[in-house]
Amino acid sequence: MFHGFEAESNADEYHHPHYLCRRLHGSCHPATAADPTAQGVIAIVALVVNVVILVAIIKRAKAQKKNPYKQEVFTDQKDFQEAMARA
Repeated sequence: MFHGFEAESNADEYHHPHYLCRRLHGSCHPATAADPTAQGVIAIVALVVNVVILVAIIKRAKAQKKNPYKQEVFTDQKDFQEAMARA
């Protein structure tokens, strides 16, 4: 095909995305600044908040005797009425 094909294949190594990483650090695994303990705490807090909100929606739906899958539960809220007025 063309001359110097072997030399160009070696040159392609320098264009590989991990070449500089290996060259500078000896490894391609970047250090992370995220603390696994903090991530776990945030995940648990998010789960608890979601459960609390789900329980609140279920309680409100039962009090209004509505099926939240078929009917709106928050129709009496001021924000809901404003949004529907804009629509």
